[in-house]
Amino acid sequence: MENDLVDSNSNSSADIHLAVMIHFKDELNRRAKLTVEQSVKEEDTGSDFYNNLHDNLPPYIKNIKGFPNKLPRRGGIISTSPPLYSENLKAVVKVIQYLLTNTAVYKANH
Repeated sequence: MENDLVDSNSNSSADIHLAVMIHFKDELNRRAKLTVEQSVKEEDTGSDFYNNLHDNLPPYIKNIKGFPNKLPRRGGIISTSPPLYSENLKAVVKVIQYLLTNTAVYKANH
């Protein structure tokens, strides 16, 4: 993924919705190509998929009241690991739901 999820010249809510959906679709397509064994193994490992997505959203989106935070890392004081893959997928779904109900694109059409 590039440094910014969307082009810096395009900050519309529609562009951000589309970029998040494409990023999520690409991840689901990647997962669909895995064998059952690979998929099961990945479910039990940590992933920064959501946190990377979150890092690349424009600040004005992340600063909207109630926008979902990054996922905390798991582990102890000395060593931490990324959240489980399933937690990442749930977090992306929350962002999509949030964007669809709390940004201008949704409000302009409802």
